[in-house]
Amino acid sequence: MKKQLLVFLELLTVFTFALLATTCGGGGGGGDDDYSPKVATAPVSLPKELLQKEDKDNTYTVGRGNIKKAGTIFSVFAEGGYFTLTETEIEGNVHFDMGIPVDASGKPIQFVYHDEVDTEKFFRYVQFTSESGEISALAADNFLSTIEFHKIEGQPIYIRVNLESVPIEGEDDEGNSYKLNENVFYLDGSFYRKSERFGDESDGSDSVTWPQAYNAAKEAPRFNGMQGYLMTITSDAENKFVYDQ
Repeated sequence: MKKQLLVFLELLTVFTFALLATTCGGGGGGGDDDYSPKVATAPVSLPKELLQKEDKDNTYTVGRGNIKKAGTIFSVFAEGGYFTLTETEIEGNVHFDMGIPVDASGKPIQFVYHDEVDTEKFFRYVQFTSESGEISALAADNFLSTIEFHKIEGQPIYIRVNLESVPIEGEDDEGNSYKLNENVFYLDGSFYRKSERFGDESDGSDSVTWPQAYNAAKEAPRFNGMQGYLMTITSDAENKFVYDQ
């Protein structure tokens, strides 16, 4: 059996932001001691504090006015907590790609895809793609404002939102065609591409050395101006994602 290499593509985001909040008691939005912006790049403005919903315990939103530029891939990630969706669709020709549900303790469980999204699940991560090539800033901002975030006691919650502006399909720097979610894959701010199959079966061995894999990744065609490199799996969620490809 020939081996297959997965190339990791370093991402240059159009914009990304993250929110950091420590766990706190009920009431109010948490205040400066409980929440502070961690990363922000224009054109994103962050709220000064998470907004706690008055009618629900341990339920927060980020409000409106956070996203000011369109993109093609929209994703939301939460660590140290989880979130629930009150809406399952983004306005426009946008479809749900995948999500990572978690149990009440925040432990990831089986991935869900396409029509498996619903408002009953707890999520660590969700991802949407625009079939028409654009998710408007207003549509993304409206959807983000409806997401309800929940903290896990004793843990800070870290929230990351990406809206990438990458063509859904096209050619890489060497003229090879690609299409997102077919031969180039996206997860939480990074792109992944399978290498060409390689390996010498003449001696009955299907082994590939680390230097072979490393060099093959470095020599792979650039994607959207980004040079790939041999990926390192850093989480159970990423391992499951790679295995599914």
